[in-house]
Amino acid sequence: MARVMAVDLRAQQARWAITPDAEARLAAATPPGWTVKMVSAATSADGDGGKPPSDESLAAVRDAEAYFGFGMARPL
Repeated sequence: MARVMAVDLRAQQARWAITPDAEARLAAATPPGWTVKMVSAATSADGDGGKPPSDESLAAVRDAEAYFGFGMARPL
């Protein structure tokens, strides 16, 4: 069974959003045996505050061992 990392970096503000190049480099650097779940829903770069996480983010972390995002909002 693959290990899962959820990546939730599609910030609404362009300067904070993950770029396609960074997304490709992250996928390429992912160790064997790991799966990356890239969240496509826009997120807030306000860290633990701001807006609640998207339903897609909540679903992505459900089976994830690791979370890579802008903070850890309580629902996550």
